Amino acid sequence: SMCRPTGSCFMDGSCYRHEIAELSRAGWSVIFYNSKGALTRGLYGSVPGHLRQPAQAGEYSAYAGACVNLEEATTGYSDCKGVINAHKMPLHLRLSGRRAHSATCRVAATADGFVHLRDLVKVKAHQEWKDMISDQDKFLFIGNEAADKFAKAGANLHGLDPKVRRDADWLLKEAKMVAALIV
Repeated sequence: SMCRPTGSCFMDGSCYRHEIAELSRAGWSVIFYNSKGALTRGLYGSVPGHLRQPAQAGEYSAYAGACVNLEEATTGYSDCKGVINAHKMPLHLRLSGRRAHSATCRVAATADGFVHLRDLVKVKAHQEWKDMISDQDKFLFIGNEAADKFAKAGANLHGLDPKVRRDADWLLKEAKMVAALIV
């Protein structure tokens, strides 16, 4: 067990993509550890259904979820370079209406816990355990893997009826076959 000057949180987003964008479903999660590296809690959820559902929506929702729930000095970890870049840019640029996730960034920036996010660090996604050498590598691997698994669980909270997806897949396949005959 390693001792750190701050707590840690791992944030991640996930998306089950579909060719028909309206059938894609995104989720998010945040996993919290104390300064001794012990798991303290985890949160996960779905990206609200009225929003677009790319993986980026999950990543930014995780960022907002972390900021809303931070209670102590924390170093954040994300595998999304876009979230890290947004966090580090000046507030007026982060909240610009020209940015796709500015509303979610506003939730993060105005949350009481935002002041506790001391740093946001890039962590590599989808690593192999066998490649983890140091205790720090292992900690980052475990935290990011946990966040990834729970982000997928968040995407599953949408409860999209599997029959709807199967029917859409069948219709899409039929439409492609007809289009191929026309061309």
